[in-house]
Amino acid sequence: MEVFPSSIVIPPHEYRHVTLAFCPKAIQQYSATFEATEPSTLDAAGRPVLKFGKLLAGRSSQLLVNVRNNGLLPASARIEMDDHPAFALLEGPQVFTVESKKAATFTVAFNPPEVGTFSHELQLRVKLNPFEQYKVVVTGECIQEDITFAGLPSDTLGVLNLPDVYLVSAPDIKMAVSQISYKGEPIDWDDVLAASMIAAGARASSATRGSTGLPGSGPKPGAEPYVDLVTKTQRDVLLKVYATADSPRYECSAPAPAIVFRPTMMFQTRSFTFSITNSALTALKYQWMVLDKHGNLDKSGLYTLTPEAGMMSGGGSQQFTLRFSPQEVEDVSRTIMCHMPVLEQLAATASGAAADAFKQLTREVTGKVLRPWCHFELPDSDYLPAGRRNPELPGPSGVVEPLDPATKVLEFDSLGVRVRNTKQFFILNPTSISYDFVWAPVLPPAVAALGGPPPASPFNCLVRKGTISGGRRYEMVFEFTPTSDVLCESFWSFSIPSQGICVPFLLVGHVLEPRISLDRPAINFGQVQLGVRGKIKFTLNNDEHLPFTFALDKTSYGASDALLAASGGKALLDIQPAAGTVPANSKIELCAVFAPQAERPINYNVAVRVRNKPTPLVLNVKGEGYALQPSLLLELPDDSSLEMSPSGTNNLDYGQVVINDRVVKSLALINSGRVNFDFVWELGSNASLSVKPQAGSVPKGERRVVEISYAPTTQEHLAGYPISCQIINGPKYQLVLSGSGYKPKLHFSFLSHNFGPCHVWQQGMTPSSVSLMVQNQDKQAVGIDVLFDSNDNWQVMSTSCMLAPGQSTEVPVTFKPTAAQEYAAVMPLRVNGLYNINIMLAGEGVPLRVELAKPEQLQRGVSFGAVPCGSSCSRTLALANRGKAAAFVSFEPSMELFERLQVEVMPAGGMLLKPHEVAEVTLWYRPKQRMLAFKEPLHALVAGVPQVLATLTGASTGMALLLASDSIPFGTVVLGSRTTKRLQLSNHGDLGCRFAWDVRPLGQQFSISPADGFLAPGQDVKLEVAFHPTAVNADIRVERVHCRLLNSAPAGSGGSAAELAGAAAASSDLLLTLTGVCVQSEAAGELSFKCNVRTSTSKSITLSNSSSTNWQLRPAIQNEFWSGPEFLQVPAGGSAEYTLVYKPLTMTPAEGQPHEGSVFFPIPDGSGLLYKLYGQSDQPTPEAVVELSLPAKTQHSQTLRVSNWLHKPQRFKVIKELLVGEASTRLEGPTAIDVPALTDRDYKLSVYSYTTGLTHARITFKNEATGEYTFYELKLTSSAPAPMGQLVMECPCFSKTSTTISITNPLATQVPLKFSCTSKQVSLSQEPPVLAAGSTTPLEVRFRPLLVGASEAVLRLDSPELGLYEWRLRLTGAPTNPGRSLAFSVPLGTRDTQVFRFTHWLPEKTDYKCSFKSSGSTTSGGNLLSSSGFDVPVTVTAPAAGPTGVEVECVVGFEPCAVGEVFRDVLLLSSAAAGPYEVPLVGQCVPPKPQGPVDVSKGSAAVPFRNVFASEAEFFYSVDNPAFVVAKPSEKLQPKKPVTITVNYKPDAAAKAAATAGSSGSDAASAGLSRTGKLTVTCPKQTSTQWVFYLQA
Repeated sequence: MEVFPSSIVIPPHEYRHVTLAFCPKAIQQYSATFEATEPSTLDAAGRPVLKFGKLLAGRSSQLLVNVRNNGLLPASARIEMDDHPAFALLEGPQVFTVESKKAATFTVAFNPPEVGTFSHELQLRVKLNPFEQYKVVVTGECIQEDITFAGLPSDTLGVLNLPDVYLVSAPDIKMAVSQISYKGEPIDWDDVLAASMIAAGARASSATRGSTGLPGSGPKPGAEPYVDLVTKTQRDVLLKVYATADSPRYECSAPAPAIVFRPTMMFQTRSFTFSITNSALTALKYQWMVLDKHGNLDKSGLYTLTPEAGMMSGGGSQQFTLRFSPQEVEDVSRTIMCHMPVLEQLAATASGAAADAFKQLTREVTGKVLRPWCHFELPDSDYLPAGRRNPELPGPSGVVEPLDPATKVLEFDSLGVRVRNTKQFFILNPTSISYDFVWAPVLPPAVAALGGPPPASPFNCLVRKGTISGGRRYEMVFEFTPTSDVLCESFWSFSIPSQGICVPFLLVGHVLEPRISLDRPAINFGQVQLGVRGKIKFTLNNDEHLPFTFALDKTSYGASDALLAASGGKALLDIQPAAGTVPANSKIELCAVFAPQAERPINYNVAVRVRNKPTPLVLNVKGEGYALQPSLLLELPDDSSLEMSPSGTNNLDYGQVVINDRVVKSLALINSGRVNFDFVWELGSNASLSVKPQAGSVPKGERRVVEISYAPTTQEHLAGYPISCQIINGPKYQLVLSGSGYKPKLHFSFLSHNFGPCHVWQQGMTPSSVSLMVQNQDKQAVGIDVLFDSNDNWQVMSTSCMLAPGQSTEVPVTFKPTAAQEYAAVMPLRVNGLYNINIMLAGEGVPLRVELAKPEQLQRGVSFGAVPCGSSCSRTLALANRGKAAAFVSFEPSMELFERLQVEVMPAGGMLLKPHEVAEVTLWYRPKQRMLAFKEPLHALVAGVPQVLATLTGASTGMALLLASDSIPFGTVVLGSRTTKRLQLSNHGDLGCRFAWDVRPLGQQFSISPADGFLAPGQDVKLEVAFHPTAVNADIRVERVHCRLLNSAPAGSGGSAAELAGAAAASSDLLLTLTGVCVQSEAAGELSFKCNVRTSTSKSITLSNSSSTNWQLRPAIQNEFWSGPEFLQVPAGGSAEYTLVYKPLTMTPAEGQPHEGSVFFPIPDGSGLLYKLYGQSDQPTPEAVVELSLPAKTQHSQTLRVSNWLHKPQRFKVIKELLVGEASTRLEGPTAIDVPALTDRDYKLSVYSYTTGLTHARITFKNEATGEYTFYELKLTSSAPAPMGQLVMECPCFSKTSTTISITNPLATQVPLKFSCTSKQVSLSQEPPVLAAGSTTPLEVRFRPLLVGASEAVLRLDSPELGLYEWRLRLTGAPTNPGRSLAFSVPLGTRDTQVFRFTHWLPEKTDYKCSFKSSGSTTSGGNLLSSSGFDVPVTVTAPAAGPTGVEVECVVGFEPCAVGEVFRDVLLLSSAAAGPYEVPLVGQCVPPKPQGPVDVSKGSAAVPFRNVFASEAEFFYSVDNPAFVVAKPSEKLQPKKPVTITVNYKPDAAAKAAATAGSSGSDAASAGLSRTGKLTVTCPKQTSTQWVFYLQA
């Protein structure tokens, strides 16, 4: 079945038709229920709304709330409403039950106490379903009008529903308002004029009625009395009037002129169906009447019509059924008439042919009545007509056959079996003759042939035979006693032998199950622990009108007395009461108790036997008994376990636990039973204890590990602390905990340190540092981790360490402020990885300001003048410290200068300038030899920073003798020989000078000639130095031979060399060193060795023994770099090889003397063999090549092993050389390392690569004193760096948010970066970004979302010098508020535009698609999109935007089509990449303003006009001055079509027309002189607004 339309709207007091279509798909019965429901109104929150609307004060209203159960089961609910002065639930709060697919109705009354708006809630709570809780919003408004219409039909508010009006010719409609009140006081109109007009109209009406016979036009109501209208006080009061008018018309489908029924038996009924259609618009009221042949009303019931009376709606149709039920053989001719009051009224007012049109509908009805011999007063049964009988059942003959159509059916309904059911009915003899009757069962032929008594039947006739007198009734009684619940049929016959009449009867017996039921089909106890009783209640319901007894079959659940006596036990299942009676329409509660005695399941089908019920009720009962078998085991560290006792006390010792540490004891709960069990731990109030899980379930056959943690946060002592584990419905384990929480005893030299004012760090400064001493005073080892990341201002040179008891460590902290500001930092020390101890650090960065107290000294410098040798001169410098920190001034950079210039500084070791202190520095110039004029800058280290304080100038006059060389090596000389070398002595001074050599140290080995003399300025002399050794000596040396210089006369003036040598006036001496070697004879051979330093090589010497005795030689080796065996055995007459190993510990100079040594073999005969040894020691090889593979920008610490190969400590300077790679790669570590003799030390090298690629570096450890070194090769392969982190940025669309990232540039030059990001909505504040040299540069990352939603992006900063920096971005664009609304106020018929300006941010050209939020958008010509009167371009193109965006304009037009309405919409500008913009649009249409004046002075003019509506409309043109003529009075215009209205100026025609109308000449003249007017354009079907154009001629 289908219904269409599916939904309709019915105005007040009207009706609508719906169509039901039936399209069967198969031959079967169909049934359906047609329902028409009013849909619920929902508010914004989705709650149903019951809206009363507006109600006048003093009135009340009621609305119905329909609650329908759409579920499959009955539902109970509670409906209630809190007290409220205006609303009330008439039924009151109540709990009600609604059957499935049924509904309940409640009434809500609205009785407002005062004027205003009211709102309340009606609550509906469904029982046992927390999800079905409803809140119905009830709203209403009470108003008070100054003027009201009272006494309207149905007491409606402002609505007058007039009755249908039936038209004939001229309608005469009268409407009366019973009362119009103003503030409660009736208004007395001046109706004198109205009364006179009504009287005149009545006379005219009677004259008209007399001539036509029809109603006249009637009197006209009078006009409203004249009143003075007060400005701005006029207000319209609307009265909505509903009426329908038409002439009555109908059509009848019944045959005319008579309806004839077929012959019908007495007491039988025949029916005839026909329909009447009301073809008029008005409703048609009717009432059927049955008239006899005299025209009187027949009330015998011979003929009946249904429905008998009613109202046929306009255009509707009504079906009628005419029934013929004769009770006697008689004349049955009758007339049926459909009396329609309206036709009677119209016929009374019409005459002649007009009256014939309003005749009532009549039909003659007749038929024939037959008298039967008997009449059975049986209730009607549809067993056969409705097809309820199974066609497969056998007939009277015992086979399947069709039944006699005259078969009468007598049905029995038995409530259960073995119940006697009786049926009584009467048989009427309508004749005057008595006759006998016989009842007999109809036996199948096969059964009747056997003879004998008929088979047993549940049916019995108590009156088999009898006599029915004429005109009397006889009662018949049948019984039905079923023994089973199957359908029973029995065929009987009623016969009248005297008349040969036999009527077949079919007796049908239905056994109905008594509506006795259990409220549930089964109960399941689940698993019940042994020793526990499970109880479940259920009910036995009786929905019949009779009580029923019941009894439980105890054998069905093993509870019979015999079974219990035989087993000697108790019943597992007990149900009480076991028997009883269920009252009619009531119920009884039963309780089932399950008490398991063993671990096994039960499954009983409990039979409940109800008396007379054919089948017992069955209740399935399931359950299972179980016993808990838990065990609790403590897991020990050696993988063994200890079982806890459920009856005793179990100890758990945690020992000593460091604060914030966590010690866990694991216990295992094991379930050895067949069912799960639950457990709960109780730990008490100690917050240091926790258990995981605290509660849970252990499945059968499994184990559950429970961890009990002890994590003390303060020093505490846990002794005998009880906890427990409760097995639900099982044992309880008691545990006693012991332990203590303590803090390691650590001593810190300080917990806070303030460095005070420190100079802003510059290269060369010694940063302020302090060492934090940490000592372990505990009995256990303690781990210390420094959780401080060094930065440019704070450096902590320490990492993790483990302190043994009594051990201490230092944590050096360095403060290097990079700016003049205050600093503070927290250095956390992690103790044992458990808790932190924070060391507070503070300091202040101040600028370095040490300068000369007298700035003019910086310009003039310090001049010593010309000072003779041996004299002295002093100068003073005043230094001022204008800073806040003390600064140490050291002249160490100028010490070489001072030594060279022979200048002394006081104080020599530098000085410490306190803040704002001025100190003096004294410079002494004491030249000891001649010195040319000099001009040198005075360098000083001010707080470690090189600084030029002043310029030193001066000169020294005197003598200056110089030797060409200060040493003469003679080499090897054979004993007894002599060699001589020359040495030049020159005088470069300003004065002549005498010299004298001190020859006493020369001895017999050397001699100098001349030993004394005089040299004039610029003169030189050649000295002969001779070497004549007197003994073999491998090293003859005379060091520091003095040559004394005297400033005196030439030697010829007197005085010996000895006198000169001892002169007291001696100046600085010249020194000369002489060396030589004296050998006896040539060596037996030479051996040369070559290898890298600290590696070894070996060579062998072969010695031959020509004697007859064996030699045992003990070689003597000179130079420790060579080694060999202590002894050498040379056999007599044989030879032996002696192996020498060369292992140099120092390198030989690249162009210098090789290592020399010798080996001497003393021969037993007194001779010996001497071999010269020469060794070349090259540069060392790498200790190792360290190859690393690390991600770029990852800090790595590499340990290098440094060995000391000497027997004395060495201090190595660490030199880091970058051979291949970027200059930004950082190799950091201590600048020096001390290694004790013959030991090793680890050197921590910090490696940090900024870029990817290969880095090759050399780390050299060099002893600057000896020049020896060792080194490592480092090969670092840097892969792509990991992201620097994640930046989370969120803000509304089109707004901007920013965050700062900092990048350190370790290079001495600026580094430009290349910026890129996968999101175009992310930018940098600095484009392009540049990193300052040697500092940290902050960069601002900006995010301006254009689209709503979350996204991810990657930000990259790349440079060849510092590599790639990458950050992950989580970007979220939140919805933004709509932009500023555009408000329009436009007169009807005109169009206004406004510009919406927005900023486009995307750096590319983009098209924005325009749309409206409402769904009624249409595209009109010119590529405009319009909706609700607004129009915009379809697309708006935005150019590529720069960093600051670009402003884009969108022109919005508004052209309304209805006055007074407020048009609202939202303009959407969207782009897939640039984001949406929302602009609320508000437009108001006001009446059009008068336009003009239009110049018609030339005789005609064209007035432009346009159809502003969206549909075709007819416009009417009118003028108020007859001198102006419009070409046509009206015109139909297409939507939005422009047109010109032609107006002509014709004053002569206007004057002539005025004269014809009877106006005077003066009036005509004045009319002709009028040159102004108004053109009015109206469109009544669309609007009441007028367009006015002023005309001027």
